[in-house]
Amino acid sequence: MPPVDRFVPRFAAEPPQELLPYGRWADRLKAEFLAACARIDDGDDDEDLGETTGEISWYPDRTWNGRTYIPASIRTTENYELYGYVSYLPATEKGEEPSGFFSTADYTAEIAEANPDWQLDLCEEVIGGWRGEEGNVAAMTLVWGRPLVDRGAVVVAELADLPVDQCVVQEGRFTLIAPDAYRKDYLDIRLFDDRGTELACESLYEDDEDEEGGGRGLMDLETAVRTRRTHKAYGETPVDRATLEELFELATWAPNHHLTNPWRFRVLGPRSLARLKQAADAQIAGSGAKLDRAPTLVAVSYVTSPQDPVVDEEDLCSAAVAAYLVLLGAHARGLAGYWRTPAVLRIPQGRAALGMGEDERALGLLHLGEPRQEQRVPERAGLDVVARWLD
Repeated sequence: MPPVDRFVPRFAAEPPQELLPYGRWADRLKAEFLAACARIDDGDDDEDLGETTGEISWYPDRTWNGRTYIPASIRTTENYELYGYVSYLPATEKGEEPSGFFSTADYTAEIAEANPDWQLDLCEEVIGGWRGEEGNVAAMTLVWGRPLVDRGAVVVAELADLPVDQCVVQEGRFTLIAPDAYRKDYLDIRLFDDRGTELACESLYEDDEDEEGGGRGLMDLETAVRTRRTHKAYGETPVDRATLEELFELATWAPNHHLTNPWRFRVLGPRSLARLKQAADAQIAGSGAKLDRAPTLVAVSYVTSPQDPVVDEEDLCSAAVAAYLVLLGAHARGLAGYWRTPAVLRIPQGRAALGMGEDERALGLLHLGEPRQEQRVPERAGLDVVARWLD
């Protein structure tokens, strides 16, 4: 489909805001990206990538879910291409500096010069998840590259023949953020000239499947950790049982000394929710209404060990990690979440409403559902506050 005059990205990816980086800003981004490249060599891979050589190629910035992404690539002396991105939280007030920098990089031996049949030179990284109809999840994907044919003016990302993002080619480069791998449909990247004539097309179908036959990953760990937010407004559709079971299974991989498996998850149904609301309103008038915020509520508890305070403390920590893994996994699947610790869970009536035994301690309620709002990015304490290096 040709580019449109007033294209509005359908998945809230903002168009490029700045020219390609230069000056001190480019120096800061360069340091972040080269640090990510250096971490490749620190891994377990025995591949000799050589040294970086030449200038970094920067691509247009794009902003999604509160973070700005600037892709980059650079060659090495062993003829590899290192590619990745630098992301950060834009300043919200005049005079403030960007914060929350994160960078990642990978490498490939497949370069344009060795593939004369290529018409587009593309790189891609999954940066998040988007949840659509009937619980289907798309992999929000950062795609960047260069046209390798003449007259390229606009690049359009299409999913199932629907335009989902568009970028004007800037200095021979472009960047897209679009949903991919949605209901077995994959992105097509199309290049057009300034008259709307298609010049090239490349599909992002998945070539390789993992050992269990899966396709694209949901998102990388650090992206999931940095982009998860607390949400208090949700759609009406409950999270399906299969997805919840996936999340609970993921939670069982929380670190757990002695393998006591102390965590317990209870998915509230209509009657248990009514009982809990009644107990909450009896304790604090009107507080039960807050339990209607999300279409799915999961009560988290752990089995206590009063006879051994050390084990009890360890199991409390393990169960808290398990609860966090549920939230993190939900976010990776395009869901929103909220960890509440309502007072009703600390009284016998609230515990009885959920069928918790005397040997259990409630850790909270996880609110889960489809997101209905963008959340601001909260400030985090710096390393000078939270970290100490001891002698």
